[in-house]
Amino acid sequence: MGAQGPLTIERLSIEAPLVLSAGLGSVVQSTVGDGQRFQIHSHIQQEGAKRWTRHVAGTLIEPRPKTDAEFLDAADLHDRLPNFVSQAEIYRRFDQMQLQYGPLFQNLHAAWVGENEALGQLVVPQALAEEIPHYNLHPALLDATFQLLVALPAEGTFLPVGVERVEVIHPGVTPAWAHVRKVSETKTRIVADIVVADEQGRVLVKLSGLACQAMADAGAERLAQSGSFLFDRVWIDSDLMSRSVRQQASSLPSPRDIAPGLQSRHDQRDADSRRDRFVLQAWPALDELASDYFINALTTLGWNWQVGIPFSAADLSKQLEIASRHVRFVERMLTHLMHSGYLEAGDGRWQVRRVPETRDTEARWRALSLAYPECHAELNLTRRCGFRLAQFLRDEEEPLSALFPVGSPIAEHMYADSPTCSPYNRIIADALDEMVRKLPEGQTLRILEVGAGTGGLTSHLLPLLPAEKTDYVYTDVSQSFLNHAKERFRAFPFVRYEIFDVEHDPEAQGLVPGFFDVIVICDAVHATAHLRTSIGNLHDLLAPGGMLALMEVTSPTRWYDLVFGLLPGWWAFTDRDLRPDHATLPAAGWLSVLSLCGFDEAAAVSDGISAGQESLQTVFLARKSVPSVSAAAALPAVSPELQASAIETPVVLLADAIGVADGLASALRALGTDVRVVAPASGGDGLIGPAILEAAGVAMTAPVIVDLRNLSKPGETKDQPADAGTIACENLRDVVRVLAGQSWRERPDLWIVTNGAESVGELRDLSLHQAQVRGFARVVTSEHAELNTRLADLSPVPTSTELAVLARLLVQRGAEDDVALRDDRLYVSRVIVHRNRRKTDGTATGFLVTRERRAPDGLIFREASATPPGPGQVQVQVRASGLNYKDFARQVGLLDASSDSPGLEGAGVVVAVGPGVDRLAPGDNFVGLIDGSLSNPINVDARLLVRMPANLSFEDAAGLPVVFLTAYQALKRQARIAPGETVLVHTAAGGLGLAEILRSRSRTHWARRCSRPLETPRSATISTRSGSTMSATPGRPVSPTRFWRRRAGAASM
Repeated sequence: MGAQGPLTIERLSIEAPLVLSAGLGSVVQSTVGDGQRFQIHSHIQQEGAKRWTRHVAGTLIEPRPKTDAEFLDAADLHDRLPNFVSQAEIYRRFDQMQLQYGPLFQNLHAAWVGENEALGQLVVPQALAEEIPHYNLHPALLDATFQLLVALPAEGTFLPVGVERVEVIHPGVTPAWAHVRKVSETKTRIVADIVVADEQGRVLVKLSGLACQAMADAGAERLAQSGSFLFDRVWIDSDLMSRSVRQQASSLPSPRDIAPGLQSRHDQRDADSRRDRFVLQAWPALDELASDYFINALTTLGWNWQVGIPFSAADLSKQLEIASRHVRFVERMLTHLMHSGYLEAGDGRWQVRRVPETRDTEARWRALSLAYPECHAELNLTRRCGFRLAQFLRDEEEPLSALFPVGSPIAEHMYADSPTCSPYNRIIADALDEMVRKLPEGQTLRILEVGAGTGGLTSHLLPLLPAEKTDYVYTDVSQSFLNHAKERFRAFPFVRYEIFDVEHDPEAQGLVPGFFDVIVICDAVHATAHLRTSIGNLHDLLAPGGMLALMEVTSPTRWYDLVFGLLPGWWAFTDRDLRPDHATLPAAGWLSVLSLCGFDEAAAVSDGISAGQESLQTVFLARKSVPSVSAAAALPAVSPELQASAIETPVVLLADAIGVADGLASALRALGTDVRVVAPASGGDGLIGPAILEAAGVAMTAPVIVDLRNLSKPGETKDQPADAGTIACENLRDVVRVLAGQSWRERPDLWIVTNGAESVGELRDLSLHQAQVRGFARVVTSEHAELNTRLADLSPVPTSTELAVLARLLVQRGAEDDVALRDDRLYVSRVIVHRNRRKTDGTATGFLVTRERRAPDGLIFREASATPPGPGQVQVQVRASGLNYKDFARQVGLLDASSDSPGLEGAGVVVAVGPGVDRLAPGDNFVGLIDGSLSNPINVDARLLVRMPANLSFEDAAGLPVVFLTAYQALKRQARIAPGETVLVHTAAGGLGLAEILRSRSRTHWARRCSRPLETPRSATISTRSGSTMSATPGRPVSPTRFWRRRAGAASM
């Protein structure tokens, strides 16, 4: 319907979606009745009875005449709303919610977001521009205004279900801005107002009271569809929720116990990944490049390298107008030049021994980039610093913002996945995984990460942690880092985010001393002024027995000094007795400081590749000592509310035979509770019933009944445990009958108390004969809703502290219905989805990665059993797998997939061979084409694999087959190039383009690398396919028959 004029609709309800089928036609009917009430129905055209579905209903209202035009001040909103969200990020969030929008519906260009409002900039695709005048507001653009809601913080996915009022003021006009303001919000419903305006801010459409309802949890639906119906009952330390300080940390392995295993796994990973290439080749080459950058910078600043003339770093800095804050950096780099043989030192001064030559640093950088692509972050940071070093030294540019510009992923990559940090991150991850695996039932972990920054270490740790047992506090000095982390790690609900500076008093910053079980910190302590203060603060934050996992630089290289030596924190140290001339310490120095700060046990894990050189970084594990004599646990003071509840709550104790009832009665009476004790000899309900009714009184106040008759002495065994359990269940049945036969003002509490019946708190010798009554109690819970049936398990020998805590629980009448008490620890029972913990050392069970649906996040992970390889097949354990664009294209449906498992190539180890295979044997390292290489183990056609060269790591080899075989197919078989011919490789920055260049150089005299945009004055004309010449450089023709696009090569593959 074309746009006719102003339009107003009230009480618009959206009741059902209209789904259009490609195979079946739909009949849509609009009706308008009395009072301008309209409805829209549809039915599908097919044989059989028609069934109409109502989709929309509302009321048309006569528009009010507008006297003055309304305007939206987009400029003010743009300046006022603090957070910018890009188009890519908006639609990435939709992808995560499993809402995929096509190109014509991605019309929200950007958003600026505040706490309860957002401004969105709309973009109109060319394909829709001509349709705008034919609609009051084009549906695709109306949908974009609804999409703006996703920019506002909310948990879950919400869809529009109605609008209180719609006003179309200027129909058929191209919109440019949308403003959404949240009016109200609950967990299941959001109400908002939306205003749509044109480029000048003139209001076109207003939607008042847009109601959006939460969708059903798609994750739960997928869980049900996947058949994951297994659940576990686990015990959780209630301190995790109360966040009270504990006398001692959770039970953790000692550093010296786990360090050897961590070192062994680290060494194995080093060997598998050929890490010696970085330590012995890449980093020394980077060091030489760093020296060249420094030499060139001094030359650029005007230094005349004269042999034999003494000078100091301060003199040189003054002469070259280098900022005074960089003098120590200059001194450090001069020391490196001395080790290279260019300078010599004497009497506190330097002199030139040999004049260095000025080298082409750009050419060397490019060569290193080709040789060591894994060092992408290190190479780029070194180049960024070296290229502008002269300007940095004179403070003409700020190094921090130039090295780590806002929005650049280089820092995140550096601290997460680079060869400089990733191996050490994995050491800490292994240590934390070991702690989680060995954590006794019921215990929890409180983890503090200090100086978390971009979240590089965090990304390795969070997936290992059980959400129900973890309280993780992510801290940094920068609020912007915290904001980024909240978005990045929002899938982990157990993470809290706090501002914290380790150099200042933690308690003054809101952190509680003695609270944390584990503290992790990566490359942050060296940037503080006093190591004793910083590490001392970390020590104070740990509970006794808590663990510090510290990753620090122990042998900085030249390139590392070049990059980070210009940053303020590198030279912030003032503890010259510990660090006389550099921010870092050798491993022995860090261990010494940890000892000085009170850690009683420490161990180090590092590289062992070069015998004569310390590891660039080292991971230190240190434990806070535990007092030999612990003070008795003190319970919190009794609050007035607890005192009042204790006085008002009558309690009846069904006494045990070992005297626990007496201690519990004393604890209850200390709170002011009226207690009646029924002696153990009073079997059946002869005295129990009257005692309960007497406690209830005339008002029939619901009492608390505590059945202690099941308690037994430690080590006591029953000749016939089944018979004893049956008697206990019959006794419990009698109590239930008494309670169920009365009319209570409110539901009474029935507590069934056992001792030593649950394996929580490191208890292993269980009282099995009490299990039967606990099972029967759960039946009572299910079948007698008129009772609050609760379970409590005490230690085999209940302590006075346990009885005091139980007394408080009895009179509080709280929500917990299954608890275990172990001295001062209270554990609560929870049911969670069963999760298999998998090892990463090659001993894991088989798994299969398959496509559940064609979407970026549509992969699922299943356990799978390996079948023996068939004729001509080998069974392989994939150690590294390549990930190609074709995998993505298959996943999102751009290409048909021959397999439901992603992955096309990989490298690993042969574990078994089938009949007829003689080229490979078990234990051989291989590389090759593997359809489904993300699964493990997998059976593969042996003809597609070759033995892996000994000089390659699994990671190096895994990325070779697809791109190099594609390049070979394109160059050799399709283009049939010959030596001396000219080859143009267009868009050559990717893996395939680089492979084509390398292959071209091996077959031709000349190869030209070209990427968009062209960064040289030479031209590249590639638009024609008619046979005319396409020029790569002036006067150098390239025949169209020798030109191919990357997609052609990929298709040929």
